Amino acid sequence: MIRKVSGTFMKRKIIGLVLAFSMAMAASGCSSKEDQKTTESTEAVITEAETTTEVQENNETLEGNVTELPYGGVTFEYPDSMVNATAVFFAGGGMEISDIKGVYYSVLYYCGMDINKYMELYNKDTLTEEEGRFFEERVFPLAEVYGIDGGRSLNDLADLLSEYGYTAEQFKELGSVGEYNFFYTVNPEEERVNNEIVFDEGFREEFESVFIPAFDDVSWIKISEPKPVEAVSGVSEGAFISFETKDLDGNTVKSEDIFSKNKITVVNIWGTYCGPCINEMPDLEVLSKNIADKQCGFIGVVIDISGPDDKGQIDAAKEIISDTGVTYLNLVPWGGIDSQLPTEFIPTTYFIDSNGNVVGEAVVGAHTAEEYESLIDEALEKTK
Repeated sequence: MIRKVSGTFMKRKIIGLVLAFSMAMAASGCSSKEDQKTTESTEAVITEAETTTEVQENNETLEGNVTELPYGGVTFEYPDSMVNATAVFFAGGGMEISDIKGVYYSVLYYCGMDINKYMELYNKDTLTEEEGRFFEERVFPLAEVYGIDGGRSLNDLADLLSEYGYTAEQFKELGSVGEYNFFYTVNPEEERVNNEIVFDEGFREEFESVFIPAFDDVSWIKISEPKPVEAVSGVSEGAFISFETKDLDGNTVKSEDIFSKNKITVVNIWGTYCGPCINEMPDLEVLSKNIADKQCGFIGVVIDISGPDDKGQIDAAKEIISDTGVTYLNLVPWGGIDSQLPTEFIPTTYFIDSNGNVVGEAVVGAHTAEEYESLIDEALEKTK
């Protein structure tokens, strides 16, 4: 599953661009292997937080110069040299890799621009292709921290990550907490100097003199036992959901027309950059056919579409829907979805009864068809 950002679409775009580089691994193959276009990157993964000298992504707390990623078991307590630097940096990830159980991933991103330029882009409603490229060329994952459970070794971790090109030689030991062993890697020189990474005047010198030496002593990277991801909060069972939006073909859709057709409607919130979301869609399609006689309907909401005029994202979503064989209705997000159906991670799935009321708790992360059917049966029981 992938953590996503709430807030304006521009904020989603900026962080989506960042996560395209390496969140794929932490989230079952999302983005980085798929060459996302800079103008199509979107609502991605983590709550943003910012100070005058840095912008941090975090999934729990940001206090002073500290970012805590409890789901990944990592806390970054940044050294003053980094905090006082001109370049922006931020943390992300902080979660269990969906398809590699017991392996946890956190990342520190370097952003080769000052805070003023970053905020200039951050506060725009849309990014031009040129602006998107400018951002993408200056951001990359500086360092990655992995935790592995069960007392497993570095070789075990390297074997699990080998499909992504990692080897044991790239990692250094960070420490152990309980049955969890942690290792880190700083991106190699070629990642920083090849033609795909742009350093404007003064930034390369600062990068080499401040950011790289910071890893000579990694005592500022604290580790702890990763906390389990909790269910999405912010919406109570029985909450009334009402909206009017468009489907991907531009047709007007009203919530009451959808929900009234079935005892339960499964609302699956997904994103075009989200590997786990896409991977589970064929199962959801099959399930939607197999249990139609239970009066259970399915809809998808493509959370990284900014509106009915966002042709690029709509086309990307349509292509995924076609490739996965999905025939159930998919919708453009509506104003207020973040408060009505909050999503901290995607995919997130809600169950809505025929009157538009939320049934049970949201389901976070990708699941099998069998798991979903069991959850749907529970929701149907509650409607009797």
